[in-house]
Amino acid sequence: MTTVTVSPVSDLPGGQGRERLARTRDAAERCLSHAARRAGIEVTLERDASGLPRAAVPGRFGLHRVCVSFSGTRGLAAAALSPHPVGVDVEWLGRTRLRPVRESAADDELLVAGTDTTSLIRLWTAKEALLKKLGIGLAGLSRCRLVDRELDRDGTHRLALLFDTELHRVVSRELDRFGGHSVSVAAADGAVEFLELVAEAVP
Repeated sequence: MTTVTVSPVSDLPGGQGRERLARTRDAAERCLSHAARRAGIEVTLERDASGLPRAAVPGRFGLHRVCVSFSGTRGLAAAALSPHPVGVDVEWLGRTRLRPVRESAADDELLVAGTDTTSLIRLWTAKEALLKKLGIGLAGLSRCRLVDRELDRDGTHRLALLFDTELHRVVSRELDRFGGHSVSVAAADGAVEFLELVAEAVP
């Protein structure tokens, strides 16, 4: 089971990038701690040889590793915790610069995804989440294609994406509570639990 925890992050006037990034990172790490406590484990963050974040968990026979992924955007931070490679991406639904999103999608992808703002942002976060899971940056975006989408009764979108010829599953959900965001998670088994860390926004 992959656990994804999200937490609000207060906005900053003027868009101070460095301070905003620090607040978002702190909120994401609190999300990870919350997910770990729920799982009954303690985690210590580290990075592997390729720079991907990993969490070391004390165990009976020494440290073993679990996989983690972080993301942050205006108003929200997220962390995913999984026994397998995982990627999470969040994006504010009020985003207005959608041209790069449209240009990165083929016509057949748009037929599956939809062309309204929410659908385009969902597609973008799904691709970013998958690239994070694979440990590949946005340079791999052109190799990633949406081929199918299903909608569950609870509003969860289950997306099928190809990276080159390999099929991957991504779970996406829209959250209204903290200002409207799309959250996408690429996990090995597609079993994802979403948690909302209800706390004061970071001051």
